Amino acid sequence: MKNYATATNVDEGIVYKYPQELLPVSQEAMPAVGYAYALQQKVADSFFKAGVIPVKVDIK
Repeated sequence: MKNYATATNVDEGIVYKYPQELLPVSQEAMPAVGYAYALQQKVADSFFKAGVIPVKVDIK
């Protein structure tokens, strides 16, 4: 539980009261993560081209 508290920056007392489990991301979920990054990058690029943000942002 201490590792979870440290990883999530949550007080250990709260973690012990409401225990959670950290699980690895499955291979099936990986394409969805890449797709989400691609969408976020597209939005950031659009904002840059429109002048909403002054510098190009790399989402990664």
